[in-house]
Amino acid sequence: MSTNNTAVAAIEFSLKTDEGLEFLRIWQHGDFDAIRKEWPECPKECFDGAEIDIHGVKPGYVRQWSEEKGAYIHVEVNVIDQLKKAALEKLNEAEKAWYALACELDVGPGRTLAFEIYEKVRTAKRK
Repeated sequence: MSTNNTAVAAIEFSLKTDEGLEFLRIWQHGDFDAIRKEWPECPKECFDGAEIDIHGVKPGYVRQWSEEKGAYIHVEVNVIDQLKKAALEKLNEAEKAWYALACELDVGPGRTLAFEIYEKVRTAKRK
């Protein structure tokens, strides 16, 4: 079913249900999980082809810039979670390394700089 037919199905359903305007607002924003929860009787035709965001990204994926390809790519959310986990592990390693380096340096500008970098790395995980 095309997106136009899907939109027609959504409009037709909104005319048959209480709170039809609220249904259409949520449908337009693409919160299909909320629709399934609040309107379980909503026909599947209201979802066919609509569950892709404005960038053509399917549920369970995110749009991310790829330096390698020089374009946006669609990446599975669980891949993103894995990459975030790996990045945090590397950040923890960097934190320990900068702290060890700063502790070994003699008092002076180099040590101060190393501790400043350590502090930035340590607090980066909070953002």
